[in-house]
Amino acid sequence: TDNSHLIPFYKPALDLSYEPYAYQKIAAVSIDAMFGLNDEVERSNILVSSPTGSGKSFLIQHAALRAAQENKRLIVGVPLVALAEQTFSSLRSLLKPFEKENDREFSKVGIRTGPSEMFPDADILVCTYEIIAINMALSIDFLDNTPVLILDEIHYMTDRDRGARVEYIASSLRDGTGLIGLSGTIPNAPQFAHSMQRCNGRMTRLIGL
Repeated sequence: TDNSHLIPFYKPALDLSYEPYAYQKIAAVSIDAMFGLNDEVERSNILVSSPTGSGKSFLIQHAALRAAQENKRLIVGVPLVALAEQTFSSLRSLLKPFEKENDREFSKVGIRTGPSEMFPDADILVCTYEIIAINMALSIDFLDNTPVLILDEIHYMTDRDRGARVEYIASSLRDGTGLIGLSGTIPNAPQFAHSMQRCNGRMTRLIGL
């Protein structure tokens, strides 16, 4: 489906040195709708199928900034501890203006991977898949006030060893939580988008460079 009709709704949030790609603008508009910032746009899931280096991290940054601005939660799931630590560091830098002076116990961004845990009660949490799945199973309020859950490298859903964790997360979302999947390697992207749509009953916009 052509999503270009969303581009005129784009409102820049990040301080960028470049003009975003069309798919990034579409993603930003969709994310804003998830956070209730645009009632003219239908709330949907997003699946980004786009090559490595084509700017998929833009979605994580835009969603994190909106979560901070709106005092909402955001969960970012990644497959590897090293990637979680990299994402955590990037988001802490982005959201530094939201930190509290002279309060080292506070951060808008936290990380929970098992080996790495800092600010576990932060509104914006970067976690491994396993941590998200465990917390969703143990706590009914883990996704409270969470309009968006992002799964980076979502193609791991087809992995023989770890796919069940990712599938459990996607299929156990609440009605109020939209799903964003990011990947550079989805050969059957339309079918994958349809599977995401079945998870929470939301249309899934398939976009990418």
